[in-house]
Amino acid sequence: MGDGSTNTHRNAVDYEQRDHGADVMTTPDGVEVASDDGVRYPLTKEPETGDGSVVEVAPGVLWLRMPLAGPLRWINVWALVDQEGWTIVDTGVHSAGTIAGWQQAFQGALQDKPVVRVIVTHMHPDHCGMAGRSGLTRQTVPDATS
Repeated sequence: MGDGSTNTHRNAVDYEQRDHGADVMTTPDGVEVASDDGVRYPLTKEPETGDGSVVEVAPGVLWLRMPLAGPLRWINVWALVDQEGWTIVDTGVHSAGTIAGWQQAFQGALQDKPVVRVIVTHMHPDHCGMAGRSGLTRQTVPDATS
């Protein structure tokens, strides 16, 4: 990770295989964006939802997706390399699917290193639901009975 090599994290999806259905423009700073009718992300891969897969978006910054019910299928969450573990930014809802996703992430890419701190960007349940006593605290991940 961070060495410029090809992303080897499991199940990351190639954007190139998708039909974005939009004309693409390049901003002055070199970022590709879609014109009027769509969104184009500058990354070539995205994580699968809820399986613990990650995409490194910058050195030490990992992007994960946790599942949601309803019309929104996922929430983007982040793991940042921190001194002796991870800072987690946003957590997902407190659900069996999210717990399983975090367990898989810690068993895989997050290498069972501890959570050093949790940051929630705002107080919606999909952003803070796993923060606190029965969620992600200064431990790796809650078990399915939490």
